[in-house]
Amino acid sequence: MLALLLATLIQIKPPEYEVVHATVFAYNSENRQTDEFPAITASGAYVREGALACPERYPFYTIAKIQGRFYMCVDRMAKKYRDKDVFDIWMPSRKQALDFGKQKLDVIIYP
Repeated sequence: MLALLLATLIQIKPPEYEVVHATVFAYNSENRQTDEFPAITASGAYVREGALACPERYPFYTIAKIQGRFYMCVDRMAKKYRDKDVFDIWMPSRKQALDFGKQKLDVIIYP
């Protein structure tokens, strides 16, 4: 009874999100794939599992879900991709990044 009363008093909303059908690549911290500081992202954070490079329209620390995993936008795409639906997942090794390759995937963005 109390739960029903609280539910009527509190308007519960599902989380808002945007689904983007995007091109998703993977990268790692090699000098030739990044700028002069390969272990530091554009936001100033160190690279780590869950790091994602996003188009400029998404602010740093935006949460994204790709293939059931959550990522955080802490980096930026190369200039030629910054205004396109292209994302880049950080991977610990070059082999992992190459194995991931280039995929067309749904990216769920939680603003």
